[in-house]
Amino acid sequence: MEGMEQPLVSCIMPTRNRRHFVEQALRYFEQQDYPNKELIIVDDGDDLVVDLVSQRPNVRYFAPQYIHSVGAKRNFACEVARGEIICHWDDDDWYSASRLSYQVAPFLTRNADITGLHLHSVFDLQHMQGWRCEDAHALTPGVEGMHYGTMLYRKHLWMTRSRFHDSPKGDDGSGFVRRLLNQGARAYTLPCIEHQVYVRHGSNIWKYQPGTTINHERWQPIKPEQCFNSQDLEFYRNIHFQLKQPAIVNAALFRKHIGKSLARRLTPLFFCLKR
Repeated sequence: MEGMEQPLVSCIMPTRNRRHFVEQALRYFEQQDYPNKELIIVDDGDDLVVDLVSQRPNVRYFAPQYIHSVGAKRNFACEVARGEIICHWDDDDWYSASRLSYQVAPFLTRNADITGLHLHSVFDLQHMQGWRCEDAHALTPGVEGMHYGTMLYRKHLWMTRSRFHDSPKGDDGSGFVRRLLNQGARAYTLPCIEHQVYVRHGSNIWKYQPGTTINHERWQPIKPEQCFNSQDLEFYRNIHFQLKQPAIVNAALFRKHIGKSLARRLTPLFFCLKR
């Protein structure tokens, strides 16, 4: 994309009580080689992570305590986004440093309206087990194979044609994309073995498990070292250790919740940092 105008990309990240994942997601964002970007965090949790973002100039943090569904938080984030392009940035997945550049390129060279990644790699954090489908892009081509949590799309499409559903069951984005396609939007689903790993940890909104769904025989187990570099793998090992000690973790969360409950009596309904 050298020599081309690089539009501002607004990455939107709904989150709730995932402090450790958020800290790692911030690191993945800051490592992106695409320069013109901002990250918008919409947090309705009890453990607000404002302390993690206060010194980051291209991160904007909102804590609207009256918005709770993922769809509503995405709509809120899109509303305040300054970028021409919106990017979904999940708080718990792994991204390569070139993910944004890779997905923005079709907007500049092929006049895309939407890009998304095929689901090639999954990591089961509870069992420290990776899974990969090398030919996912060929088995399920086009939008049918898109991992909707990796979408990029033009903001004006959200403004004029489609919104996310405010549903307590979550909104995986499939309906959003189909509504846009029915109105003539151009979508590209890209191979992504090197750019994203979908991390499962037991609290995901999307209840997907490799080896039990369509084309399950094509998913092959792989080692954790085949999913992450050594630094990132150490992070996931630490989270795995915490998941294995629920009693300790739950006790700590209980103590934190008591403190937060008292503090929230003084917390406004809407909190914004660097609006």
